[in-house]
Amino acid sequence: MKYMSYITNKKQNIGIPICDTSQAPIIIMPVLITIAYTGIYRLPEDLLNFKSNFKKMEQQLPIAVKVVVDNFTGTLMRTSKLFDSLTDEELQGEVSPGRNTGVYLLGHLVAAHDHLVSLLGMGEMKYGHFHEAFFKNPDKSGIEFPSIAQLRSDWNKVNETLTAGIATLQPEEWLHKHTAVSEEDFAKEPNRNKLNVLMTRTIHLASHYGQLLFLKKNA
Repeated sequence: MKYMSYITNKKQNIGIPICDTSQAPIIIMPVLITIAYTGIYRLPEDLLNFKSNFKKMEQQLPIAVKVVVDNFTGTLMRTSKLFDSLTDEELQGEVSPGRNTGVYLLGHLVAAHDHLVSLLGMGEMKYGHFHEAFFKNPDKSGIEFPSIAQLRSDWNKVNETLTAGIATLQPEEWLHKHTAVSEEDFAKEPNRNKLNVLMTRTIHLASHYGQLLFLKKNA
C-alpha cells in the first residue's frame, strides 16, 4: 500500500505530492550519495560509516541515477501512451465530478515539463504563456485553452526536448544545483540538486497519471 502526503491547492484541485514512501529506496540513495559527495553533514556511526562507505557509494552513483531516470522515463511513457489512447471527447471529461478536465491536466503537464527543462538547465521555457491558464488559474476559469490538437503536439515537443537533455547528463551532473537555487543556498542545501527535482516531478507526473486513468470509458 502506498502512502502519500499532499500540499493541495483547493482552488485548482491539484495535489502536489511531497512524500511517497513507496519511493523510499529511490529517494534515500541519491540523498545519501549527495551527503557523501559534499561531506558537510555527519551521520551517526551506526547509520553510515562515512569513510568506509564513501567509495562504495561513489561507485553506486550511476546505478542510483539510472534508477531515478528510468522511473521518470517509465512514468512519462505510460502517461504519453494514455494521452494517445484518450479521445478528444474523453479528454474534455472531468477526472471526477467537479474536478479538473483531461484537457486542463494535459496543458498543466506541458507547462510543468517545460519548467523542468529550464530547472535542469536544458534551455529556456517555450510555454511560459501556459502558466496563466494552467498554473495560476483553475480549470473552468474562463481562460481560453489552445486546441486539444495543439496541446497534444506541445506535449510531444516538450518531452522530446526533455528526454534529449536527460540523455546528455552524466551521473555526477545530476548532483549539480538546479537553476532556481543560488550558489550560496546550494552550498547550504546540496540536496537541492537536479536529481531531487527529477524525483519530485516523477511523483507529480504519476499522481496526475492516476487521475487521468479515470477518463478511460472502458477502464
